[in-house]
Amino acid sequence: MTAAQRTSDLAGASPSAGTTVRTTLASKEKRASALRAAKDQSQAFSSQDQERAASNLHLLLQEVSRTRGLTKREVVVEAGLGGGVKTDSTKRLDTYTLPEGANDARKKRLAKKPGKYFEIAEAIANLLNEPPAPFICQVFEGCTFGADHQFLTSWEEEKWARLAQQLRMMGLAVARQTKVDAYWSEANKRNGFHDYRNDRLLFAAQAIDSTDCSTGLAGYTAHPADIPPVPSVLLGTKPLAGESFARLCLRDGEEKEVVCTIMLEVRLALAPVGRTGEPGPMLEFRSSLNVTNRNDGETIITGANFDEVDGALEISGTDVAGGIDPVVRIEGLELPEASYRYECGHECWTWEEINPGLLQELFGDWENPLEMTYTRSMTSEKAIPPSRFEAGSAAFVLNAHLLTHTLEAELSEACRDRTNLLAQFCDAVDEQILQAEADAETRWRNMHP
Repeated sequence: MTAAQRTSDLAGASPSAGTTVRTTLASKEKRASALRAAKDQSQAFSSQDQERAASNLHLLLQEVSRTRGLTKREVVVEAGLGGGVKTDSTKRLDTYTLPEGANDARKKRLAKKPGKYFEIAEAIANLLNEPPAPFICQVFEGCTFGADHQFLTSWEEEKWARLAQQLRMMGLAVARQTKVDAYWSEANKRNGFHDYRNDRLLFAAQAIDSTDCSTGLAGYTAHPADIPPVPSVLLGTKPLAGESFARLCLRDGEEKEVVCTIMLEVRLALAPVGRTGEPGPMLEFRSSLNVTNRNDGETIITGANFDEVDGALEISGTDVAGGIDPVVRIEGLELPEASYRYECGHECWTWEEINPGLLQELFGDWENPLEMTYTRSMTSEKAIPPSRFEAGSAAFVLNAHLLTHTLEAELSEACRDRTNLLAQFCDAVDEQILQAEADAETRWRNMHP
């Protein structure tokens, strides 16, 4: 029975058997982590380990073929070893497999580095829709490779890497399901601009993507009016400085004494990451504004986008409680530094690739933690899954929403919302284009000497 079969049989097992299976999977995750660390640190892959891994892979391929109907050709294609559905490329596996009784010439042809074994094991896992760790462990079973204590990463060190890996995995799954690549492809072809303060697309004689973000937003800072609307969901917020007194100036000349707080928003976005233009998950950083009445503490503005204009902040009136004015100004406010914006102002947004260090910096900070509780709520305490992270931390909350369906559902909805916004805009513009063309053709037909 394969590790994959044992995992899939969990639903029908007894409670005690289920505990055993989960414990076994956890141990394999730790072993697989140590094996990856050995590969990343270029540990020697001895000839004995080469033969053992090749023999193990040969047996694994036979097993998944017999019990799961998985062919070698499918594995070769999924692992990127070359060939295709109509090409017999299974001989490419000769370098990585060793049948019983193989001669010395076959042994000498075995791969001298372990990297491809990981890719083949992960390909098998992908094709079977199973976790890769059990298959990686099965390939390297009995090998001294990765067995040294130095490669056994601690639970504390590993958890941030796992969180980063799973956020990327979830984001890519949502990107595939919602076909958000089609959204970005269409947005990059269109003219217009994003009135981000009112969240609408307007026609203009310029590209919606005037910064060419299709070549990748990772490490990039831009004004949101210069790029297509980015699908994203709020993860957490925290103040960039303490509360400050200021004046709220309305169009009719009325002023209110207010208390302002500039907040850092940390969001999960799906946008082109690198030069390939493929959408993927990234962390997005914005500033937003909270405003209360200085006299009675009444909330006036919450989570508003703003622009810095002539030393003041301009906010769309739709963000003001009660919809007072189309545009209002905040004057007399001293702005803190715009964190993660690299010397740009608060009106700019920044995107960064997800990595363990950045996650730990943001979600592991106990002194100035992200506020997570108001963004979404768990349906019940029983729904919170077991976690590597300390209860009450921002990482604990993020991990809970990641491992349940909550975060992926919100990100999927954000993708659909942006797609619908663009589709409605395109339909309206296409009608205008057809009308303009028809008017011109009518004019030309009526031209006479």
